[in-house]
Amino acid sequence: AGGQGTFNPQFEWNGQVLFDCVTPDPVVPSKCVKTATAPEQVLPAGEYRSCTNDPGTNFRCTDNPSGCSCEGKCLPFGNFPLECLTVAYALEDNWAALNMRILHKPGPSSAPIEYTNAPNDKMRVVMESNFGQLNAFDSIHSCGPAPVIDPNTNQWVQQTGSKWTDAGSSPQVWQCVVGINDMASPPAAADLPEVLLYEEIEVISQGINRRRLTIMGAFNKMDAAVKSLKYLPDPNMNTIRLRNAQYVGRIANSFAYEYLNTTVFFQSPTLNNGNVFIPVGTPLIQMIHIVSTNDQPTIRHPSSLYTVPDECSNAASEDYFCNFGQFWSVEDTSTPVVISGVLIEDIDLYEECGDEIPSCSNLDVGVKTFKGAVQLNTRSNLNFYTSERSQVGFTATDDAVTAAVKVLFYRVETDDLANTLLSSVLNYNTQRGSVLEQEYITVSVSDQGFTGASGVAQTTEIQIPIVIVADNDAPVIYIGVNEYSALEDVVTQYPPDELGLPMFFADTDVEEKIDSLVATKNWMGLSGRELLLNKIQLTASLEHGALKFGYVRNLRIAATQTIQYATFAWSHFGHDLCRVSELLTDKKLLAAATVGGYQGTYKDFCTFSNIGSSACPTGTERTCTCDSEGTCSDGGLILFLNRTRTSDAVRNEFLSQVAAATATFDRSCGGMPVFPKPNNFTHGRSCTSFAECADDTLPKCTPGVDCYCCANISHVCTTFAECEQFDVGSQCGCKPGGGGPSAGGGTC
Repeated sequence: AGGQGTFNPQFEWNGQVLFDCVTPDPVVPSKCVKTATAPEQVLPAGEYRSCTNDPGTNFRCTDNPSGCSCEGKCLPFGNFPLECLTVAYALEDNWAALNMRILHKPGPSSAPIEYTNAPNDKMRVVMESNFGQLNAFDSIHSCGPAPVIDPNTNQWVQQTGSKWTDAGSSPQVWQCVVGINDMASPPAAADLPEVLLYEEIEVISQGINRRRLTIMGAFNKMDAAVKSLKYLPDPNMNTIRLRNAQYVGRIANSFAYEYLNTTVFFQSPTLNNGNVFIPVGTPLIQMIHIVSTNDQPTIRHPSSLYTVPDECSNAASEDYFCNFGQFWSVEDTSTPVVISGVLIEDIDLYEECGDEIPSCSNLDVGVKTFKGAVQLNTRSNLNFYTSERSQVGFTATDDAVTAAVKVLFYRVETDDLANTLLSSVLNYNTQRGSVLEQEYITVSVSDQGFTGASGVAQTTEIQIPIVIVADNDAPVIYIGVNEYSALEDVVTQYPPDELGLPMFFADTDVEEKIDSLVATKNWMGLSGRELLLNKIQLTASLEHGALKFGYVRNLRIAATQTIQYATFAWSHFGHDLCRVSELLTDKKLLAAATVGGYQGTYKDFCTFSNIGSSACPTGTERTCTCDSEGTCSDGGLILFLNRTRTSDAVRNEFLSQVAAATATFDRSCGGMPVFPKPNNFTHGRSCTSFAECADDTLPKCTPGVDCYCCANISHVCTTFAECEQFDVGSQCGCKPGGGGPSAGGGTC
């Protein structure tokens, strides 16, 4: 038990666990690299002292404090006096448990003990810090963010969610009183002090905001609050930074270290002071050594500054910037792509640099491409360790780095190699849909570990994607000789076998499967063009002879001298070709779909199968019958177009008209098939534009409620098996109507 009616404060330290992530702040993210399950014990219980010029070296004071004092071991630091002070440790950007107590020392030779209160005895403990936040019972979080000074108006501004109030004094003082109802995890009521007051005090003369914590109550309440005390340095603050004028300005000339100034006041009715608090004991000036951590350098990605052009609001736009993104180039070109917006920063790169050499550390920067060539904005003041076509690596100060990467220049290939056989990226593009065929610029930076107590380097890397747009390479014809001879009325083979000079054709990109939004919009996406994809069209003609191919397998004959062929076939299994057959004679649909003017129906262009017969003697009769091969139900339909009736241009306009009409009706997202009647349902959402297919979630039905058999749209179903009775493979999941192609149809 302590002596009643008097209190003689004695500070005691229970040791610290540094690098222990305690009580993460909901506002300030922790940078702690270790977890609470594996702490590192760095300071056992006892008092520690350190020199103000070297706070990292400590001397432990025990019951027999032989050699614990650092007196005589310190060196003057700049303009600051030599001092040997009690020291506690904190970690940059992390809460640190100070783990101290204030006990009662009954006499000079007595050990400190817990004080037993006389009735109405109270203590008031006032603690102040300059560059960090104090926190008892984790209650500071309930105050919200402290007010800040607006740099533009130089006026104080209260932030959203703040509970701080203006104390109405000058210089400015902000206060936050915390009660048990304000705390997220309050202590036991018996441990809660009568007063828990946080203050932010503007010290204009020194350019700082001093933090003050006042705790008032009986000994056990004060003791519980002090034992719970934690300290969080200001963002990025540490002892080394505090002494560097280029980071903290004039503060570096006023403070050599952070300290905790603690004063104890005592009130007891048994003393002459009555209800007045009087200071007792000697104030504790305790230095806080804030151990530095190495902050990771940052790289700003150009996409953070990018705004999609206004014209891209039109989903049908074919502008390259709307379809290929922020950065793109074209296959086999050397046109530079200007990449701006990269910014590399390191907030603590020069913390350990003195005034003599303020930029004593360098960043290590790498810029490389996956395939193309890259150049920097400038090469001045850079120390290169690699400089090649596709990558550069260098070390430099932050100013030189900023200038070098302010603009990056990307090329698919250099001017001297573009579109030549010597190019390593000949015919390369990123539109083939393969993860192996991509392009990007990688920008990486390392701070090389010049700062931070651990000396371990921190690195950062970003990738800037680049689209290399596919370019259509022209096919090439190879012939052995330029002139052949033939004999009258004799079938001649070309080229002759005995010459050994073959004729052949090549197209380097005919087999490419291109995934291009622009190509899809302007021609690849049209159903009439799908059969032309990845095909070569060859036209061979003679002036005065007849031509015959010796090999015709796997060839689709597009035209002879008198007939042009047009083939309609499935692009997805199940498409209803009979709908296309109906279209060929539907003047209304053909006229509505045409762009260059209505050309007519199939009968205006076809060859006649009964020409010369009594039903079609001249080819002008209404009873003439158009030639065709196959039926719509066979999955293929070939049209025969008479090349002598109209010009090639007019016939091709007619085919474009048919393709456009085909693309305007029975459309569904993804081009899903519309099956033939009477079960004319589609697996895709019916649509009329790309915009209708932008949703990534399609409508659903509920089995047993509004899910119907696709082969019988009137039958409610729960499983696929129930629908097999109507058609083999029929699924359960269609809804009547719902944008289906026609009455009785549905959407799956």
